[in-house]
Amino acid sequence: MEAFSKGEVEQKKEALLKLIKSITNDEHFPPMIMPIIQYVAPLEDHSVKKLLFIYWEIVEKRKSDGSMVNEMLLACNLIRKDLLHPNEYIRAKSLKMVSNLMFREFLEPLIQAIIENLTHRHCYVRKNAIACLYSAFVHFGVDMIPDVPERLEVILMNET
Repeated sequence: MEAFSKGEVEQKKEALLKLIKSITNDEHFPPMIMPIIQYVAPLEDHSVKKLLFIYWEIVEKRKSDGSMVNEMLLACNLIRKDLLHPNEYIRAKSLKMVSNLMFREFLEPLIQAIIENLTHRHCYVRKNAIACLYSAFVHFGVDMIPDVPERLEVILMNET
C-alpha cells in the first residue's frame, strides 16, 4: 500500500507487478482497487498502463452475492477515459480489454465510448471497437445495443 501512495513511478510499477503476480497465484489481499485508482491510474507511463490493463482483467469484480464491487464503477470511469484517450494504442488496448470483461453493469456505461471508436481514423482502433461490440452482442444479444448488427454491417461495408 505504501509503495502505491508514496513511491516513484518505478516503485509503483514494481508494486503493481507484485500484486498482479500474487493475485494470479491465488493469494488473497485486502481490496486494493482504491489505492490503484488513486495513485497508479493517473500515471501516464505506458508500461504502467499495460500493467493496469492486466490488473483490471484479473481483479475480483464481483462481491460474494454476485453484485459488482462499488470501486469497479470508478474503475469503469477510468477505462472510459482510456477509451477516449488521444493515443490510439491506449484506445485499442482498452477496447481489447473491455471485450474480455463481459459484465452488464461494467459494460453499460462504456457502450457510447465504444461506439465512438467505430469511426476513429486508425484501423487498429476501429478493428478493436468492432470486436468489442461483437463480443457484447454475443454475450448479451440485442438487449444491450439494439442496432448492433445493422451498425456493424454498415461499418464493415464502408471499411477499406
